[in-house]
Amino acid sequence: DAGKVISEYGNAEYQKLNPFDDEQGLHMSYGGGFRIALNENFIVAVDYGMAKDALDGNSGLYIGLGYLY
Repeated sequence: DAGKVISEYGNAEYQKLNPFDDEQGLHMSYGGGFRIALNENFIVAVDYGMAKDALDGNSGLYIGLGYLY
């Protein structure tokens, strides 16, 4: 996964929105997950992700129970 902030905080209406001319690059992360269907309407989802750069955070474990959209 990757993301990029393309505008300053504040009034973005008066700022140019060019994602290629700022000092920061893409904020990368990686991870994985799995889904287990216990029956037709109950699914257990487990996802784990890690930031590539320590400035973006450490890691996250996400567990979802129930019917997932």
